[in-house]
Amino acid sequence: MTLAQVLLNSTEEIFCTVNRLGEIIEANQPWYDFINGAKLASLVDLFRGETGAELSRLLAVDSTKRSTLSECKIVHPDGRIFWMNLKVQMIASGRSLIVMKDVTEFKNPRHIS
Repeated sequence: MTLAQVLLNSTEEIFCTVNRLGEIIEANQPWYDFINGAKLASLVDLFRGETGAELSRLLAVDSTKRSTLSECKIVHPDGRIFWMNLKVQMIASGRSLIVMKDVTEFKNPRHIS
C-alpha cells in the first residue's frame, strides 16, 4: 500500500473520484465502509432534489473551481438518512474528486446510525 493510500484510508472523510456521470472510479476505505456493499449506478443516486441536480451539473462541466455543497441530505441505499458536506474538484477532464464529511450528528444530535 502506498503512503497516499494509507493517508486516504486513515481519515474519516470519504474520498472518491468519479466520472462525469458520477460513477465511482476509485475510493478510500471510508467510502466502502459507508456504502457497505450497496450497489450504486452513480454517486448522484444518493442525493435527492436540487442537490442531486447541482452535483450532476458540477460533474458535467470542466471547471477548475472547487465547489462546496453544505449539509446535503443523503438517503443511503439501506434507507438511513445522512447529512454530508461535499467538496467537488475537477482533477482531470471528465474526472472529479469528491470529499464528503458526515455532519449528521451536528445536524440531528439524536440521530442513531
